[in-house]
Amino acid sequence: NKNDDDDDSEAGEDLSDSEDDSDDDMDEDDDSDDDDDDNDIDDTLLDEVMALENKVEASKGKDYGAHAKLLLKLRQAKLKERLEESRVAFDRKFNLSEEQWLSWLDDKTKELYECASGKKRKEMEVRVQELFERATATLPASVPIWLKYLSFSVAKTSEDTEEDRRQFYERSCKIAAKDYKRGDAFWLAYRAFECSQNDDSSQKKNRIQMVSTRALETPLEKLDELKEKIIAGVENRDELSSYTKAYEVGRKRRDLRKAFEDKIEETASKNITTQKSDPKANLRAYRSYIAMEKTLHKREKNKGLNESVQSLYERALLKNPYVVCLWIEYAMEFSSSKIDILHRALRACPSSFELLIEQIDSSADDGDIQTVNVSVTIEAFANLLENSSLKSFKVANDVALAFLRAKWKDKKSDDTNNLLSNMHAILVAQFPNRIRIDPEMKLARYWAQRHANPETVWKFFLVENEKIYGDYLEAHLQRARYFESSDPQLANRAYEFAFSKRNKLSRAVKGRVKDDTKLLITRDLCTSWRSFLETSEDSFPSSYEKVKSELHLIDFEKACEPPASAEDIKRMRREGQIARKRNNEQEDGEFAAADDAAEDNATDGEKNKRTKTRDDSKSHIPTSSFVPRSEKPREEVIKELYPDRDQQTAFVKNLDFSITEEELVKFFDIKEEGTVKARVIKDRHTGRSKGIAYVDFESEHNLLAAIMRDGEALKGRALSIAKSRPPPSFPGSGGRGGGRGRGNAPPSSAGRGGLGFVPRAVKQKPKKALADL
Repeated sequence: NKNDDDDDSEAGEDLSDSEDDSDDDMDEDDDSDDDDDDNDIDDTLLDEVMALENKVEASKGKDYGAHAKLLLKLRQAKLKERLEESRVAFDRKFNLSEEQWLSWLDDKTKELYECASGKKRKEMEVRVQELFERATATLPASVPIWLKYLSFSVAKTSEDTEEDRRQFYERSCKIAAKDYKRGDAFWLAYRAFECSQNDDSSQKKNRIQMVSTRALETPLEKLDELKEKIIAGVENRDELSSYTKAYEVGRKRRDLRKAFEDKIEETASKNITTQKSDPKANLRAYRSYIAMEKTLHKREKNKGLNESVQSLYERALLKNPYVVCLWIEYAMEFSSSKIDILHRALRACPSSFELLIEQIDSSADDGDIQTVNVSVTIEAFANLLENSSLKSFKVANDVALAFLRAKWKDKKSDDTNNLLSNMHAILVAQFPNRIRIDPEMKLARYWAQRHANPETVWKFFLVENEKIYGDYLEAHLQRARYFESSDPQLANRAYEFAFSKRNKLSRAVKGRVKDDTKLLITRDLCTSWRSFLETSEDSFPSSYEKVKSELHLIDFEKACEPPASAEDIKRMRREGQIARKRNNEQEDGEFAAADDAAEDNATDGEKNKRTKTRDDSKSHIPTSSFVPRSEKPREEVIKELYPDRDQQTAFVKNLDFSITEEELVKFFDIKEEGTVKARVIKDRHTGRSKGIAYVDFESEHNLLAAIMRDGEALKGRALSIAKSRPPPSFPGSGGRGGGRGRGNAPPSSAGRGGLGFVPRAVKQKPKKALADL
């Protein structure tokens, strides 16, 4: 095995040499660029740099986009000192991407190679190694960073101990070496390191065999090539047998994972037509892969498979670093390193309050001692908000509640009141211009539960801080509902106070439908008040009469409202106040009358611009507004207008749901004569295709030629093509149905223009009567 050891050590050296050569070539190019551009910096580029620096400073370093652009512009301008400062500040606040880390490492290794040997170079090597450690800790699944780190560790002048090097390879093999495409390079380097040791004892041989076995059991794309390199020169039969068994295990694992790896690669690559990748599809592919790996881990209880699950999570987060739920799943799966994972997650998604709350809860679960010192707790909460990038006052309230539950031990005391009032002041100061209150008022309810006099707390929110909370309906309702069961008198007084301000109230949560009118807000308030009065044990007759009269007045005003004009209807439709599709018959009558009035006053040009057709079957439309329908049956009218209908028509089934009529015409009209017409049948509610169509031809000869193409594929589906044979006419039927006909069967709801139902009298007749019919 000695020759094999030498070959492996040479392979490891070749790997590092090739990396170093590429780095040297790149460094030479960068040197030439520096010489040309040191004294020639574009003024426009400098202006952009200064503008971005001001933007970053104004946001206190919380603007991720501006900071990332600043790094690019500083590197283009080759302002090394300012670039280094910006990178350090960015790394302190956010996670650098793989590309940002590689550019930083390239610049630092270039500076290292420019240093002469000696004390300065050794100090520089220490700083570069610390940078590599931070990069691999931030992105442990990044293979390019690990390969660059591998080449650096081989080429550096300061020598590490044997155990330090072994620990380095172990860390790289934990996640990066399990990469399906490029993991074999780490195993070869690790084996080369073990083979290069001068120790000739059996312990060295055991370590080589252990690394080789682990490598062969890893599911890798180049597993066959790895096996050939490992068994080359091995003559011991027992050793060859163990390698063969390990290879069989790795091959089975590779075959099982190949489809998942192919799907990940397919979803990660850009689409040829759109030139964009689908991150959601890539995330779904990783989730299914992780689920399969978890199932194997539970079944086999193999520690290596648990590392494979961790590796998959890291790979998924490398491609999808801003998916909050994926970070939380990862932290829950590996609870031993939950704190570190959540810390990385918050650096990747600093504005996520879910991650921040999860980190606060996990710090309490981890045995973090709760404190009773008010000043310390206030300072900790202020630092928490300062370092976070929360976007709204509402989510900051949720974070404050999580912080209190995790950090504050005392339940009811004056210290608690002092703490909560100071925390509320910090929240208001943090979001002076973007206050959107929590409609559930959770912080106020939490405080009221821990206060000797809860009414004092609600007055603090709704009276002392009236500008923030006093004009919102939800805040007053939450106050009243808090006292409904415990103190009905206070609850009724709260409703009275809200009723006195009903003309100033608005909604904290505005949905799609614009229901923020004063009339609707007053109605909701009175409805809630009336519900309380009807269920309360105490009696409030004067309040009940007030609510009852107000609700009657609202109903009367709504009934007396004039019909909306055409302009108001258009505006309401744009704002989402009414649906475009009319479902309510009463509203239909009002809107139709308004449309008729507007149409009478409109000019001919305005009438021609209308694209909406009226439904003449509406009974509520005046008889003078539509043309009388023909007394003839619908089927006879269609036969008069289209005498050859269904004689030269094909019925096509099993269509792809995305097929269009133009594509169908192009499929059948081979000679491009323009004589083929197609009608794709769609669902009238959803507008989606039903997978069937009618195709009309000019002659029966063309129809027969089309039928001969039955079974041909269109968009991956074999078409079913036959002559259209509608069922025979029945009394009261509404036209032809779909398909090839079903003999003398009664009409069904299938097909175009059908009756849509079978009359109950027909259903109840026996089969003989149906046959006679």
